[in-house]
Amino acid sequence: NQIRSKEFLVESILSVQTKFKKAAVLGSWNGILLYELMKDYVDYWHFYDLSDEVVWDRSRYFELSNMTENYASITGDVVQMFNNTGLAKEYDLIINPSCEHMEDIRAESGPLYALTSNNYTEVKEHINTIEHEEDLAVKNNINDIRFKGKIQIQKPVPYERYCVIGYA
Repeated sequence: NQIRSKEFLVESILSVQTKFKKAAVLGSWNGILLYELMKDYVDYWHFYDLSDEVVWDRSRYFELSNMTENYASITGDVVQMFNNTGLAKEYDLIINPSCEHMEDIRAESGPLYALTSNNYTEVKEHINTIEHEEDLAVKNNINDIRFKGKIQIQKPVPYERYCVIGYA
């Protein structure tokens, strides 16, 4: 499901735009799969996470793979960092691959936003699920929608994964 969900996200992003100078991934949970799928399209990355544990995972992966570290790791609460602070203007792409795990972050003018969430409510960490792609756009201030779609996931129970890509 993780691979299928990230492939859906990346294919959706690349259907809108294929080159980015600087991307932020909010709640990346190490971001290795997303990085591998998009490494040819992004020059530099910022991975934002709540925990330092995933920073070690990412660093070790790059080291073992003899890869150049073209990223920075930032630890903290992305909702506080990005809500109405102007930080978004530093990026041309902001990816939130797990909106269901955090409060909404209102998009600001400037970057392209790529957001995913789901309607899988049986996980206690899913504090912000949705029922339609439009919900994701409205709740996060995406007014200029360039892509919206969903995929069906069958396990552990059937649910839908939604994606919205666009601008504030």
